[in-house]
This record gives sequence, C-alpha cells and structure tokens, in this order.
Amino acid sequence: VVALYEAWRHTNPVPIPLLLLGKPPAKNLLVKQQASPFKSDIHFIEKPSDDMVCFAYSGASLFLFPSLMEGFGWPIAEAMACGTPVITTDAAPMTEVAGSAACLLPPQPRGEQKKWLTEGTQLIAKILSMTPEERSATKASGMKNAERFDIELMLQQIEATYNQILNSGK
Repeated sequence: VVALYEAWRHTNPVPIPLLLLGKPPAKNLLVKQQASPFKSDIHFIEKPSDDMVCFAYSGASLFLFPSLMEGFGWPIAEAMACGTPVITTDAAPMTEVAGSAACLLPPQPRGEQKKWLTEGTQLIAKILSMTPEERSATKASGMKNAERFDIELMLQQIEATYNQILNSGK
C-alpha cells in the first residue's frame, strides 16, 4: 500500500493523505513510512473503533486493498457499503467479495514491481479523476454488491439451506 501510494504521489501533486487503520504497524512498515518522501502524509490509526472505521471509509477517496491473502475480505464489503470505491487484488477471495464493483490489480509479482506500481497508479488515478456521475455509479454498484453480505440475509440463507437439508431426508 505504501509503495502504491508513493508511486501515485510521484505522478500527482495532490497531497491526499494515506490512512492505515488497524493493528499497530509492524516495524518494517514504520521504517517504510519514515523513509518515504511523503511520510508526513502517511498516518496510522491504531485499533480504531467500528465508528471510526465507518467514518474513515465514508470519507475516503478510495479504499486500497492489494491483499495477497485474506480470510474473507470483509474490508472490501465494508468499504463498498460505505460508498467507497475499491481497488483490490485480482485473486480469491477478494474477487468473490468485490464482484464486478471494484477495480482489480494483479497480485504484486516478485521482481517486476515497477510494472505493477505503474498499473496500480493508473487505477488510483482513474478513480480519483472520476466525474461525479461516474463516482455516483461506482458508489451505487459497490453498495449493491455489499448488500450480498448483509448479516440477516446471510443467516436467512444459512437457515434455508439447513431446512432444505433436514427436509430432504423425509
């Protein structure tokens, strides 16, 4: 994420900050931040409350999630539910969660990082330069996609599946 942000910032003079929410950053991430020419615009928000996460998603220009491995991909659905455009990795399970409502970036290759960073920078620029109409359509698409992960709906579907299994044995 930091490398993508830096690559984008080198091509764009707009100082949009990078907010990294979650657990306290690992030492190597702190080192990357401190070495960045944009370090004053890279911020860590440690152990944010659910309200803070929702607030951050809702105010974000985009959600950058180039994950290589993810248990399910909840952050993608959460960002979309808040109306935030998403860039994520073109790999499972991110593709299943994102559906067609996100911009997809191939997983970061070993060795050819420059090409990957260029591609990621282009996706970031594409989202940040959307017209209000395009942004509105992207927001609506993401929110519609996120509805698939409504807890009540998922519980109803699980219950229906169990009932179908139980009733099929009669």
